[in-house]
Amino acid sequence: MLAVLVIVGAFVVVALPAFTSLGRSAALPGALRQIDNELSLARQFAITHRVQTEMRFTNSLNAVSIFTNVGPNEIQVDKWNYLPLGTIAYFPPSAVPPVTVVTNLVVFTPTGGTTNVNGVSICVREGSFDTNGYTYFGINSNCGTVSIDNLLGRISIQRP
Repeated sequence: MLAVLVIVGAFVVVALPAFTSLGRSAALPGALRQIDNELSLARQFAITHRVQTEMRFTNSLNAVSIFTNVGPNEIQVDKWNYLPLGTIAYFPPSAVPPVTVVTNLVVFTPTGGTTNVNGVSICVREGSFDTNGYTYFGINSNCGTVSIDNLLGRISIQRP
């Protein structure tokens, strides 16, 4: 009986790192799908209700929500939805590191387009965010991009 426990324990020790990396590798595609779904929901809400609608990120870049009637009477359409653990989403700046956050929202018009002149790109990667210095830290170069066409609001995903 003791020999069986030793053999099972050895298997667990060998297999545990594989299971943890499997969960981490599923986090990035899950975060990309979640951002895509939230953007689609915000765009559809803007078109259906004929109102300007925003998809906002929290300051820690790990949760998204949808708001409408931007201004004094704004309404939160959806709850805050957190990205998978260990992933962040941000708008890639044109500057070189240290990278700071410039904006944290996407605005859809009642026609389904965005208010941004050149379209929008959102980078989703494994990493963390420092809310004190508004700087993000990537764990590795594994990064996917969600792009939004400014005229039509078409959303596309580029996976690593």
